[in-house]
Amino acid sequence: MNTLTHEMRRRRGLVAAVRSLLAAAAAVVVVFALPGAVQAATTITSNSTGTDNGYFYSFWEQSSGATMTLGSGGNYSLNWNTASQNVVAGRGWASA
Repeated sequence: MNTLTHEMRRRRGLVAAVRSLLAAAAAVVVVFALPGAVQAATTITSNSTGTDNGYFYSFWEQSSGATMTLGSGGNYSLNWNTASQNVVAGRGWASA
């Protein structure tokens, strides 16, 4: 009887460990599967085009003074001051 009790406790511990491992793995999958998962914003300060987080962007200014900040999910913001001239910026389609 003592051996049976020990075996049952061992199995319960193993089942609990497997459940914990599966729960942790599921949490990791959910975090990476969420659209627009949290990420650090990227700030553009010089004329350039490219992709960021799967979205195309373009930034051009005639003289220094503007910045473009790329957020998650295709969002962006544009800041400029009185030194800025002829600023063109935008963000486009998500690449496949």
